[in-house]
Amino acid sequence: MPGRAWMLCLIVLPSCGAGSPPPPPQPPPSARAPELAAVVPACDGDTLRGFDPGLDGLQRVAVAQRAAPGAGLARQHARPCEVTDGDEACLVRAQREVMAADPAATLGHASIEGEPDGWMATLDVDGDRREVPLAADRAVVAEVRRLEAAGHRVVPIGGRIVYRASGRRAVVQYAVPVPPSAQPRLRWEAELRWPLPEDLVAALGRVIEEVGRANLEIVRYEVVAGALTAVVGCP
Repeated sequence: MPGRAWMLCLIVLPSCGAGSPPPPPQPPPSARAPELAAVVPACDGDTLRGFDPGLDGLQRVAVAQRAAPGAGLARQHARPCEVTDGDEACLVRAQREVMAADPAATLGHASIEGEPDGWMATLDVDGDRREVPLAADRAVVAEVRRLEAAGHRVVPIGGRIVYRASGRRAVVQYAVPVPPSAQPRLRWEAELRWPLPEDLVAALGRVIEEVGRANLEIVRYEVVAGALTAVVGCP
């Protein structure tokens, strides 16, 4: 293909010209999302629009850009969490610091970062809401099946990454007034929603598996108002 040959000449000029070896074969495209067939270093909105884990009734609620730190428009504030602070308390402290330093700021995405230390699943077990620590997101399926085998009625409600208490930090992104010409760096996330599946646990396991296979990551998932919602992001 002329376009590809031209690109290779730009990147590896000494190797171009007569006698150059042909480009290596590319992996076959995926049936559902061709751009996800290989590892995709430049994950973007098109990547997320093409992602489909194969569950019926998929609705893409939003494919949005989350501003990353950069000059002007998007800024980021990070503060270490106290070991005794819960995640929510640490986030609130960081947000208050932003507003105290810049009252004109508009708060944006806020999250806890650090060294992952498992997964916290929120389950409804016989009508009681429980927070269940697990080794990884995939473990929720086995945990639900175990509880069901013991005679419990279980509904997964949500889940999130858990970070080690030491070394955690709250990261708050916020916007400040900037010239219209400012171009922030962006990260992409997609909010996906399905009608509540008949076998919720199997559906959740399918989503987790396909997200990993597509080299994406689950930011969070939840079951609300008769629907399964998952926020999937570029790593």
